[in-house]
Amino acid sequence: MQSSRSRQWLLGKRTVATYISLYYYGTFSAKYLHIEQVYAHASMLLAGVLTFSGALLVGALSDRVGRKKLIIISRLAVLVLAYPSFWLLVNHPHPAVLLLIVFVMVSFTTLGAVPAMLVISELFPKRIRALGFALVYSIGVAIFGGFAQFFATQSIVWLDNDLTAPAWYLGGATLLSMLALPFFSDVKRLKE
Repeated sequence: MQSSRSRQWLLGKRTVATYISLYYYGTFSAKYLHIEQVYAHASMLLAGVLTFSGALLVGALSDRVGRKKLIIISRLAVLVLAYPSFWLLVNHPHPAVLLLIVFVMVSFTTLGAVPAMLVISELFPKRIRALGFALVYSIGVAIFGGFAQFFATQSIVWLDNDLTAPAWYLGGATLLSMLALPFFSDVKRLKE
């Protein structure tokens, strides 16, 4: 059984990518790039619809191909696309670009988030599964997800008003989340 610490890293750092993809791109576009607020809200709506519908598909896919493979593909894609996504948005601030970036990034974060949640719940025995998952999830969201937008915004200030700075935070958190991957095996269901 993997350590609680590696489970928190797995979920917590993935939470940064989810919060940046779901919420921050829209907020960032309205605040810094002066894209109309209606498009920022539309990007968040798109993110929600993609996450909801994608979760159903990815859950089924992870049962067939394995959880770890999807998590690795997702993390690598987010890592590679973090900087280009912010660069493209900063240099071509248009609602269509925002929606395209949100579509791509949310698709990849969903691809990794669903199997990560399944892995975490499957690590706990049946009698404490709900409690274990709730604790790990709450700690991951509270610590990493809750502060994602704050650190993304502060990174702009820390890097001398470089509007692509949130990409370094997103990429760094994604890279850190990958450190947990060697510490778990790809199981679909643990024996009860």
